[in-house]
Amino acid sequence: MSSWTQKNDLRGNVILVPEDARYFAGYGSSDDYCFFSVGGASWLPPWLVGLYALCLQVDPDLDSETFLKYTYDTGYSNGKSMQKIADPQKLIEYIKTI
Repeated sequence: MSSWTQKNDLRGNVILVPEDARYFAGYGSSDDYCFFSVGGASWLPPWLVGLYALCLQVDPDLDSETFLKYTYDTGYSNGKSMQKIADPQKLIEYIKTI
């Protein structure tokens, strides 16, 4: 869990999503890929929006507040904090059941 959290103090219900160590399509040719070992907070909203878009394919009426609640509820927890790591597969499987 500590490798997923930032060094600042996080309080309340927190959903953790990937921020670092990402591969991207490169810009040199159609066969290029880039690896960025360090990311930033600006990478978080697109990741969550992409996950929300996947969930909307399962339930087109899912509103954003409910999506965030389900994401938190189905997230991985070490049981020691109110922070959870988003679990896309578990989230989508849950949405299929409701």
